[in-house]
This record gives sequence, structure tokens and C-alpha cells, in this order.
Amino acid sequence: MAAHIFHSASMEKVATWISLMVLFMTLQGVVAEVFRGFHDIRLASLFGGVLTSLFSALAFLIVWLMQGYGSLELALKLSVGSAALSLAISSTMLASKVSPLNGDGNIEWTELWRTGWPLAVSSLTVMLAMQGDLWVVGAMLGEKDAAVYGVALRLLALMTMAHGLAVSVVQSSVAELYGQGKLKTMERLVQNASFVACVVAGVVLLVLALGGKWLISTVFGPAYLSAYGPLMVLGGGQFVGMWFGLTEMVLIMCGRQHVVMWILLCNTFLGLMLAILFAPRYGSLGVACAWALLAIVEGASTWGIVRIMFGTSCHVNPIIWLRAEWRAGVRP
Repeated sequence: MAAHIFHSASMEKVATWISLMVLFMTLQGVVAEVFRGFHDIRLASLFGGVLTSLFSALAFLIVWLMQGYGSLELALKLSVGSAALSLAISSTMLASKVSPLNGDGNIEWTELWRTGWPLAVSSLTVMLAMQGDLWVVGAMLGEKDAAVYGVALRLLALMTMAHGLAVSVVQSSVAELYGQGKLKTMERLVQNASFVACVVAGVVLLVLALGGKWLISTVFGPAYLSAYGPLMVLGGGQFVGMWFGLTEMVLIMCGRQHVVMWILLCNTFLGLMLAILFAPRYGSLGVACAWALLAIVEGASTWGIVRIMFGTSCHVNPIIWLRAEWRAGVRP
């Protein structure tokens, strides 16, 4: 991939460290989700990546203060070490929660397989949806364009973070409410969480629109200023897609992982075809347009399926949220 997609000799040299980082991040994610299964959202969030980021930031600060410069290989080594340290701490703390459990449980391997394989395919498709546009840029437009587009994706993560946090907080409650048949309560919960996530994402998008060029120039350098256009296109598409609500999470928590799998596969294939079609003519901005359209189509299609299957609407509904806040005696 480093040689033939991104055409990067420097990336090829550190492929081993990238592989180790993927391994530790995967194990870290599993441990964090086990904490979430115990309804410990605080530790799930901490060990899901926050602690690794803190350790990495501290290591980078020490290197900066001691020598003022570094390399890609050194950065990856420090990141791998930080992830390994976080994993060791989280595994030790998890052992104290797991050790009191007795018995073998009552879940058969066939049930795990039946539930797990569609989620595995969906996760791989999500990974492709998150990176596919960058791969198209790297393969068709070259290393420099891939670097610029990568900056846009890094800044876009600031906006989509609110969506991920909302999913992490409410997904266990959605599964519980669905199991109890409280669909209207589930609908209000999802709509309120979607509204808060959209407000935060909208504020971040506005800040990026007003100060994005200054931020890119200051943090990454003037050579990356062309990332501003793709950033705005991607941000607009993500914001519209988020307006349809946390629909994919609802389908998964309600046992419809097969539906999510097919939606993701079809939409990602559509996005890749459009990106490959737009890249030669419109460059990285055309790829960004294709991926923005993908976010909107994905949000709309999952919203419609949730509406058909459960009779609930997951889209952002500020009126319901404001009424709920007024009834609770809290001014919005």
C-alpha cells in the first residue's frame, strides 16, 4: 500500500511500526468496549484512546524540549509505546472487574458468529469509508495531494468527534430501551443526543470555516493551505449526514447489523466509483465532493430504514429537545 497506493518510500520504511500500532489500537478498542459493557463509560472513554493520546503528547513534548526535532519513525515508536502502556494499564484494571465473574456463560459460539460477522464486515467497510477517499487521492493524484488531503481529514476529525461521543454514551441505553419495547423513549433519547452532537459539530464547522486557513497555515504550514477547500466540502457533507441522527447505531443496537452491513457496502462502493470518476477531472476537491455525497446518502438511507422498521425518527429535532428542557425546568 505504501509503495503502490501512496507512492511513499518513507511510509514503506516504517510499515512494521504502523502494523504494531494497528495491533495495539485494536486490542485497546476491545478492552475499552468491555469496560463499556460493564457500564463504565468513564474508563471506556479513557482507555479508548484518550490515555494513549495523553502519553503520546507527553512523549512528543519531551522530545521537542530535549532536541527540538524528530522523525516519522520516532513519532511512530513513541505512539506504539504509548498505546502499549495504555493497554497494559487498562488490562490490569479490567482484570479486577472480570475476576469475580463465575461460570462459562450461556452464549454459544454460533450466536457470537451470527452476530459478529456482519459487524466485522461493517467495521471493515467503515474503515474503507473513512480512508477510501484518501486512498483514491494517493493512487490517482500522487503523494503531495494525499498529504494535503490528509490534513483536511485530520481537521475533520475535530468535527466528527461529537458524533462518536454521542454514540458511545447512548448506545447501551438504546439496546436496553429497545429490549423493553420503549420505542418512543428510545426515539426521544436518540433525537436529543443527535441534536447535541449536531450543535457541537456545527460550532466546530463554523470555527473551521472562519479560522481554518489560519489554523492550517499555523499548524501544518502554508504549503497545505489547499486543504481548506476539501475540508469545507467534507465538513458540509458530514454535517448534513449527521442531521439524520445516530441511525446506524440504532440499527446495530436493535439487532439489524445485517442491514447496516449492506447499506455500508453499497454506499461505500458508490462513493468509491464517484471518487475515481471525479479525481482525474476535479482533483482532490472532486474526491471530497464524492465523499460528502456519500455521507448524505448514507444518513438518509439509514434514517429511512429505521423509520420503516421501527416507526421511529432519529433525525435532529430541536423542538422536542427544547420542550424536554423546558419541562425539566432548565432553560435551553
